[in-house]
Amino acid sequence: MENPFYSSSLKENNYITSKADYTNGNFERRTPPSDDNVSISIFNPTIKEGFRKYVIYTISGLDLQGTFEAYRRYKDFIRLRTLLVQHWPGCFIPHIPPKKMLGNLQSNFIEQRRKLLELFLNKIVSISYLYHSQEFHMFIRGPNEYHKTTSEFRRISLIQLSQTYLSVFADSPRVTPEEIATIDESYNYFKKALYEMELVFAACLRSLETFAEYEEHLTPLMNGLKDVNSLYVLLGCKEFRVLTREIYTNPYFMLLDYLKSEIMDLKAIIEAIHKKKAYDRITTKAEERLENERKKLQKIQQGNKSLAMIITNKPKDAVVEKLSSDIAELENELQAIYSITRIISSQLFSHEIPRFKKEKIYRFETVMRTFLSANIQELESLIAQTQKIDNAFNS
Repeated sequence: MENPFYSSSLKENNYITSKADYTNGNFERRTPPSDDNVSISIFNPTIKEGFRKYVIYTISGLDLQGTFEAYRRYKDFIRLRTLLVQHWPGCFIPHIPPKKMLGNLQSNFIEQRRKLLELFLNKIVSISYLYHSQEFHMFIRGPNEYHKTTSEFRRISLIQLSQTYLSVFADSPRVTPEEIATIDESYNYFKKALYEMELVFAACLRSLETFAEYEEHLTPLMNGLKDVNSLYVLLGCKEFRVLTREIYTNPYFMLLDYLKSEIMDLKAIIEAIHKKKAYDRITTKAEERLENERKKLQKIQQGNKSLAMIITNKPKDAVVEKLSSDIAELENELQAIYSITRIISSQLFSHEIPRFKKEKIYRFETVMRTFLSANIQELESLIAQTQKIDNAFNS
């Protein structure tokens, strides 16, 4: 089934090359961290032969450590993002474009994916803790077999994760129940926004295709009218001269790119809040498990034999020692979960959600002004063309 996220059925967009803001792909490039001077780009996508053909993307850039260059497949980008989501739960992790089963080797599709993957990397670079992560630096500087070399990365323990978060997000303030409730409200709002954005995306894709048909047929139409006019000039009709345009500005390409970026970002912020909800459930289960272990210990200390004691015939002291050790471990783990959950909630409420909303407002207003300006420019060109014909008949 064709993935509407990619307009692969359309011809190459050669109509907006004079408008860099339409084609550079940086629709949501955040400002890089102040202590880092980083540039990164993807170029020269190359189709490679193998058991199945695939595309290799060249990643090149410059940071404080010097230049870097790496060669990565699409599955390597998937691997990178998977690791970042695992190691930074509750944080905004930029999305990558979705998979496509058919037509993924077409030049138009490859270029669209290249732009979106480059956008993904620039967003990572703009978030300091993601940019400085081991996963990302191995991605831009490590061996070619990224998917294999990162197999050494194991899921980090809750204790390790809490230590990382307490270090990286040391200034995270505590949030109130009322503030946590606003996170849930934002979650519902973003889900609704995603639904609406996907509807607009579908409508924009239809408009783009309609405009493409319009521009494809307008030049032959105008040339045909000139040919007809030349015939009637012989009969005394007034002659009009109009230069037909070879280049048109299809503003829907720009709008479609913007919508793709917004859809990916909405999915990312929804995912971040969903991780917070997942840790709420983890907290509840850990509390229940700890309470059950404490009850077991209390019963044994009161002289009741547990099922494990009966089956294994272990002495009471050994069972008590094991349960006490398990309880201590669970208590440490629960404290780690509390820290993680608190920091996730704090980051979402005080940082991620406000920044996301602010960026989206600014970006929407900017894109709409550019989109409307492009529409006006295109319509004015058409009006000027038709006015010349009208002036010829009225002169």
